[in-house]
Amino acid sequence: MRKTLKILVLAIIIATLFTTTNVFAAESGKTLTNISVTTEPKKKEYAENEKFNPEGMVITATYSDNTKKQVTNYTYSPNTSLQMSNKEILISYTENGVTKTASQKITVKSALKGLILNKTDVTLSLNSLQALSVFVKANPNGATLPKLVWSSSDPKIVNVTPDETTTTAIFKPVSAGKATVTVKTDDGKYSATCNVTVKTEGLETVAVNEEKTKNTTTENNKATTSNTSAKNTNKNTNTDNTAKKASALPKAGLQSCIAIIFVIAIVAFVSYKKYDNYKDI
Repeated sequence: MRKTLKILVLAIIIATLFTTTNVFAAESGKTLTNISVTTEPKKKEYAENEKFNPEGMVITATYSDNTKKQVTNYTYSPNTSLQMSNKEILISYTENGVTKTASQKITVKSALKGLILNKTDVTLSLNSLQALSVFVKANPNGATLPKLVWSSSDPKIVNVTPDETTTTAIFKPVSAGKATVTVKTDDGKYSATCNVTVKTEGLETVAVNEEKTKNTTTENNKATTSNTSAKNTNKNTNTDNTAKKASALPKAGLQSCIAIIFVIAIVAFVSYKKYDNYKDI
């Protein structure tokens, strides 16, 4: 029994050694043929002097037997501060004395040197809006603009609302007074300011215009009333004249009738006298 067990254990050991030898032989028979970037890194745009960040990047190795596997013990260069001249990252991987390389394209822009507002002093009225844009000051031009933060020293005088890009903000006056609007990078390294004065001239102008309109309307109403009165007076005058003419007609007719009767009476009297004289003869 013991002899049988010894033979069985020996057989297992021999089989294990044989299998392991074949595996090593197979492994030693394949070689690294190339590597590639199968997933690009999350960040591909950099500001000058930033360092490359490989987060999210996946490197895959391919072998002579067409097998593939992801590798992590790769190296890349440059691994120091990036410059405007850097256009790609060189990735290297070595296995069993064989080294293969791949590249990843990147964009490096000028480092931000400061922020400039297109307006540094503005005067607003209470019924207006003022939009301002932020321009980057960089040397050379084309610096990467980070997220910007806007604030008002007194939101009760002027309220600031940035757009989605944070490069433009709307200034909304709230009450008369003075305040300072500040825009800065999210890290607080760079900033720019704008002095804002809110006045009420706009409303006063509106009030004056309204008063002028009111006065003009009153004057127009007076003029209309005067014209109406004049028309009524003319109408009354015409009516009076017509009445006078109408009343004058009966008087003239009466006088004519009296004159005619008087003439007839004289003619009749003369005729009677002549008749009386003829009668006496």
